Amino acid sequence: MCQERFAVSDKNRIGPGEYHVILGLANLDLPDSDYRLDGEWFSILPCPNRLVPADNSPPDDPDWRPPESIDDRYPTCEFYMDIPFETYVPLEPNEVYARGKDRALWITSLMHIYQAGDMFTYVYDITGPGLRPGPFKGSWLFLTLHNNRPAPRHGLYCLDSLDDLHRLNGFVSRYIGTDWSSIRLALERLSTYYERSRSPDLVIDLMIILESLFTHGHENISYQVRLKTAAFLKGTAEMGRLQRTPEDVYRFIKKAYEARSDIVHGGDKAKKWMRGDFTAPKLTRQNTDELEEISRSCLRVTLDRLCQGRAISPSRLDIELFLS
Repeated sequence: MCQERFAVSDKNRIGPGEYHVILGLANLDLPDSDYRLDGEWFSILPCPNRLVPADNSPPDDPDWRPPESIDDRYPTCEFYMDIPFETYVPLEPNEVYARGKDRALWITSLMHIYQAGDMFTYVYDITGPGLRPGPFKGSWLFLTLHNNRPAPRHGLYCLDSLDDLHRLNGFVSRYIGTDWSSIRLALERLSTYYERSRSPDLVIDLMIILESLFTHGHENISYQVRLKTAAFLKGTAEMGRLQRTPEDVYRFIKKAYEARSDIVHGGDKAKKWMRGDFTAPKLTRQNTDELEEISRSCLRVTLDRLCQGRAISPSRLDIELFLS
């Protein structure tokens, strides 16, 4: 995800100490340009390197360019996130980077789960004792390209107020320090999903989220995914949010997996599915959007179960869902 860097050499250990992940944000729906949130687990702050309208560009739809003076300590974007974390023993520099990226993945994945919209994030720098300062390769270009994408759409789970964002900051404490190895792939794919633009890639990312949460072994993958997704959400508040029955979800995931297989194996039937609606012509939501909502609902329930100490591994879920 990020370019590997070393403070002096890979044999030197650094720390212990406090480190900070500097994360660029694009398309974060905040109420005003001067908004800031200072929290225990992360802070959101106005960025000094905001894009400015280009000379002679139309005021109602301007072209954007970087400011004349760039502060290399920060990315080029509207807002940035500062995520602090501590190490308590001396570590290799790349171990510090890995811990910082893990913490950033936790927090940004939660924001993706709880905010509907096209928020983009990128690790710009990780700073602290013993680390060489400077941006990771490609981060400036990434945020410059994505700063002018359409504004976030409002939908399920959108953070509609400052109170929602403050609650999310406190909510992170439920997950920090938990064992999340079994859902790491799902969270990574969720982050990747928001960096994609092609519908086939979106479908594959979302189906991998469900496969990583619910399948084990290499047989009957389609059946495992559709049956467990429907059973997992049955009776939860998320099913109410989706306004679907377990039978609806079962049938939908069956079609979604067929589209996923068609994409992977080079077929063309998936094109119709990706343009189509969920079950009836009256619905306007695209199928990929519906699949996104189902995937995020499954992740929300999974994270709640993780904090409650309940089963989250696919093999243990089989027993709880079908035999308990």
